[in-house]
Amino acid sequence: DVTDREGTMGQSAVNPCDDNLGVKFAISDGRAERDCLWLQGQPTEVQMSLCSSLPIVRDTCEETCGKCADQCVDDPTEQFLLYISPTEPETHDCAWLKEHPKMRNLYCTPDHTPYLYCLETCNSCEEETSATALDRLYHPGSRARIDEGYLKSRTTDSFSHIRGSTRRDPNHLNEDNVFSSAGDSPGGDERQR
Repeated sequence: DVTDREGTMGQSAVNPCDDNLGVKFAISDGRAERDCLWLQGQPTEVQMSLCSSLPIVRDTCEETCGKCADQCVDDPTEQFLLYISPTEPETHDCAWLKEHPKMRNLYCTPDHTPYLYCLETCNSCEEETSATALDRLYHPGSRARIDEGYLKSRTTDSFSHIRGSTRRDPNHLNEDNVFSSAGDSPGGDERQR
């Protein structure tokens, strides 16, 4: 009986298909936390069992788990949120990106998440890529990864609602559908139109 536990985030692998030696995982046999070096020393049957049953093992020990047979392929399991419209993110995968050349030109760059997972579509097989902490972020309530390039482009000012800010968030409308800054109360005299 095997259960996984949230691993500690270690240094990312240089190649997306290498084993990440900085992440540890636990199995339910009561022993200490394990890593990919430990998994490499186990019999093939144990490796296959852990790789198939524990996502953290499969994603952390990609080389040991055999995910590296052909490194230049799109990952069919990955989904990511792309901010195509300014208001709502859209969930897409590599197959969708492959069918949309304009979006490929926009999102197949090293600062966007699809570049790491749509290797064939983005023609990023020969590039040396590294997964960052940001590409590991998931949108709340979703399996889709948040697009790393979008997060990098946002600043704290984008989300600032202080008095005098020129950027406005539609979630901060008062009862009259008028933007209000953080110090204003709905219906107050300092509403900004």
